[in-house]
Amino acid sequence: MSIEIIVHHFTKSKDDLTPQVMQSARAIVQTSVLDSTVWRAAKRFTPYYYKPKANSFEWRCIPPKVHLQPPPCSLEDWDSSLPSLVPSFYLFRTDEFESTDFSKLFLIHKSTSYHQSTLSTSSIPFRRFAADLDTNLVTRVYKRARVTNVDDESNSNFSIFQTIPLPHYLEVPFPTRPPPKGIDQIPDFPIACCIIPLVRIHLPYSRAAWVIPLRGSVPVKGASAAQPCKTPIRSSSSAIIWNESALSQFWAFLLQQRVNNHFGPLSFAYIYASPSQKQKCNSELPGLLEYIKIYHDTRYALKFRTVLDCFRWTNRTFQRSPAPALERIFKGKKLVLVDETCQPILLA
Repeated sequence: MSIEIIVHHFTKSKDDLTPQVMQSARAIVQTSVLDSTVWRAAKRFTPYYYKPKANSFEWRCIPPKVHLQPPPCSLEDWDSSLPSLVPSFYLFRTDEFESTDFSKLFLIHKSTSYHQSTLSTSSIPFRRFAADLDTNLVTRVYKRARVTNVDDESNSNFSIFQTIPLPHYLEVPFPTRPPPKGIDQIPDFPIACCIIPLVRIHLPYSRAAWVIPLRGSVPVKGASAAQPCKTPIRSSSSAIIWNESALSQFWAFLLQQRVNNHFGPLSFAYIYASPSQKQKCNSELPGLLEYIKIYHDTRYALKFRTVLDCFRWTNRTFQRSPAPALERIFKGKKLVLVDETCQPILLA
C-alpha cells in the first residue's frame, strides 16, 4: 500500500520544481508529524462537502494577506486647504432663510367682533377657553358705591408678599406634555404695539413671559401700571387695581392653568424689589417694584393673552347682588411681553 502526501507550497517564483523545493517539502512533512507547536490538525469539512479520509495539517500562524486594505486617511491639519475634487461649503456663505410665515405678525391686528363685545359691561364670553372659566356664573355687575380716594395710604397698605402663597417660583413641570389640539380655536389677542420685529414669536423652542404688574409700572410707553388696594376703588386711569381677594384668585388661576397644560409648559415667578435694591440692580425693569412673570412658549403668547383677558375674580364684598359679582381685572389694560433677556417685544 502506497501513501500519498500532497504538499501545497506557494512561492513567488515561476520556475519549475527544483531539488531545493522538494527538500523543503520533505521537511514540512516531517515537522507536521513530529512538531505540534508549528502545525495543527485542520478542521474537517461538513458532511455536505468533500471530506478527506486522511489527516490534514495547517500552519498555526496566520498566513500573510495578499491584498491589504489601504491605511486610514490621516486627519489634515487645522485650516489646511482641501483638494480641488473634494466638495465643500461654508455655513457663512449660505443664503438666509425662514421656514415660518411671519407676514401676519408685522401687522396690527384689527379688533374683532369678539374683542369689541368684551369691551362692554353686559357682554358674556361666547366660548369657554379654559376649564376653570365658568361662563354660567357671569352675571350683571350691579352698581355699588366705591372708594374714590386712590392715593389713600391706609387703603393700599397690605402685603403682596404675604398674600401670595409660597413657593413664589414654580418651574416647568416635568415631564412636559404637548398642548391639546383645540388650542388653535382660541383667537389671538390684538397687538397694540410692536416694540421690536417679531422674528422669533413662532419658533417652537422660544420662550417668552408676560409681565403682570402688581405695584408700579413697566418702563414701556403705553403699559398699564398697577396699584394694590384693600377695597375696590373707582379710578379713571388705566391702572390695574389689585386687592387681596383678586390677587389670591389670580394666583390660584395660574396654578390651575399650569396643571391643565392648555398652553404647553408654564412657569411663573413673583418678583419683588425694595427701593434700595432697585437702584443697585441692572434689570431691564427698573421702575417695577412687584410683578409676576408668566413664562410660556412664545408661539402661544397671544392666545394666552386672550385667556388672561377673560380672567374674572369673584367679588363677595357687596351682598346686595343676588350672586357674587365677577370682575375682569385686565379689561382694557395693556401688558408687556418680554423675551428671554427681559427685552420688551410687544404691547397687548
